[in-house]
Amino acid sequence: MDEYPDELMFCSDDKHPDDLELGHINLLVSRAIQAGYDTMSVLRSATVNPVKHYGLEVGLLQAGDPADFIVVNNLKDFNVLQTVINGILVSEKGKCVLEKINTGLSITFLAPKKSVSDFKIKTEGKSVNVIEALDGQLITLHIQSPFLSNDGFLISDPDHDILKIAVINRYSDKPPAIGMIKNFGLQKEQWLLPLHTIRTTLLQWE
Repeated sequence: MDEYPDELMFCSDDKHPDDLELGHINLLVSRAIQAGYDTMSVLRSATVNPVKHYGLEVGLLQAGDPADFIVVNNLKDFNVLQTVINGILVSEKGKCVLEKINTGLSITFLAPKKSVSDFKIKTEGKSVNVIEALDGQLITLHIQSPFLSNDGFLISDPDHDILKIAVINRYSDKPPAIGMIKNFGLQKEQWLLPLHTIRTTLLQWE
């Protein structure tokens, strides 16, 4: 932050909506400032840098920009008092002040039923690419490992903790994205349904 304030951005991942009520980027800004970093550098990382990096059309409050901004209690705690979008007050003291509108929209799952054959992978070569999960880490490693097969198709190898993993597109009829992962420690068939994220992960055993 001291050396490259123009090249940093704050971010987070997999935040539950209940956690967002407690705060989001404003909490990271507060922590950085209380750690002693320059206030303007921290604010630049939270606001200006993302706008320029992603080429956004909003966020700089320049002439002609939509009036999107927040009002905070001070430049240390960064408790959000008001949120304004396009010049309209949408939230105050943590409460939405917009009129409720019934849009008629609902979450729709369009993926059709899958069959066992959808999860088959033909074996090639003498090793397979494996995602190595690290306990407590978001970053994973890439390793190669010998594999087990059945009739020319890749299968899980629980004795060596190498399992088949598949991600299903729930919005359209697309083939599953399939790979192998290590360090899950599962010894029997499991379905993992993380309802707090937008992803659904299927572990399919042969």
